[in-house]
Amino acid sequence: MVHDKALLVVAYHYFSEGPSADRLVVSAKDFAEQMQFLQRRMTPIPLGEALQRLGTGRPLPVRAVAITVDDVGEDFLRYAWPVVRDRGLPVALAVCPGFADAGQQWARIFGLAHFLIRSEGDAARQFRRTLGVADLAYPRCYEVLQRMDGEKLAQAVELACPGGAPAPIRLPALGFDDLRALQAQGLVHILSHSMTHPAFERIPLPWARWEVVASARAIRAAFGCCEGFVFPGGAKPSLPDGGRALLEEAGYRYALLARPGWVRARSDPFGLPRVAVVGAQDLALSRLYLSGVPACLSWWYRRGYAARRSSPAQRAAATPGELT
Repeated sequence: MVHDKALLVVAYHYFSEGPSADRLVVSAKDFAEQMQFLQRRMTPIPLGEALQRLGTGRPLPVRAVAITVDDVGEDFLRYAWPVVRDRGLPVALAVCPGFADAGQQWARIFGLAHFLIRSEGDAARQFRRTLGVADLAYPRCYEVLQRMDGEKLAQAVELACPGGAPAPIRLPALGFDDLRALQAQGLVHILSHSMTHPAFERIPLPWARWEVVASARAIRAAFGCCEGFVFPGGAKPSLPDGGRALLEEAGYRYALLARPGWVRARSDPFGLPRVAVVGAQDLALSRLYLSGVPACLSWWYRRGYAARRSSPAQRAAATPGELT
């Protein structure tokens, strides 16, 4: 599988100065070693360019790899960006405009409010009564939150959840001004991660449409382009055709999931695999991930063992559309 017709996409989330018990957090030291390994053994390439090459039949560099980061926050700017910048590595950043397009303090408060809206329990019910919304209709909740005075919102959050609460993404998110400054340096490409990071496998179609369309509109207005979508949580949504029609309607050209595999010319452009790189891995194990070993095993199972156990008709039906 290591040739010029397959792309490995790796996914990062959060970064810290030292080791963390959180498996989604990669330390600055580990990240620097991993990027050194990628440059020595693989060929980093911008995600958009790689997908365009696959779609037009042009060869990729041997051992092509694209780097992505979800839920981009200040930790990326502090611990990962210096490595990316100094090594000249292209990276695609998946952002939620609902958090990023705001001041940092507002983003933190908004994130806690977002957590309370989507949660159950007495605190969440009290908070929804404060907002005057009785259910989880996100577009309606988002509009109410955006209209609320920041001080009143902070007071409402504190009353409902004294001391704060876990947020669905780490806050504060990196703001649009910081993201534009990164984009201006020529290494960063911005992807949509939805407006407010809901679980797409559990939300109805109208809500999903708003998340997809509104985030694309906000990112295009701020950065000039938004071709890719990254599903929050990495799971394909329980929507008709996996959300493909909705994504095409919003003008996206591809979407990324969180499952191991190689991206090839015949891959479904709205269900592209990514290998998640997690913390608490020693360097040897992280090198296996960055070399695409999980992707190889996944490809072997789906195309080999699983294919032999299916009928010819099932195998034909499973062939995805090609990248264009």
